[in-house]
Amino acid sequence: MSTQKIGMLTASEGGPWVTFKDAKSQIRKAAKDAGLQLGAFRPRRENKGVLQVQVANSTTVVTASRRVNAPIEVIPLVNLAEDPDILAAVEAELGTTF
Repeated sequence: MSTQKIGMLTASEGGPWVTFKDAKSQIRKAAKDAGLQLGAFRPRRENKGVLQVQVANSTTVVTASRRVNAPIEVIPLVNLAEDPDILAAVEAELGTTF
């Protein structure tokens, strides 16, 4: 499982920033060009600086920081209960057990 970069966010018209609306449009276009179908975006109130959307019928998400030249990445989600090696590594790093 590895992260895949499918594009980069570009600046919105009028300044050196990326509006939430433009970022969503750019992510949708990059995902479509990569052949991915997307679900609904995670609510903005959870983190205004990062956009995240689940890939339809998949255990991956598309994510990007809301800044100019931020990579648009496809990230696989890991179910720790199904992979004991990853669970052990996370527990060792955090110094706790789940």
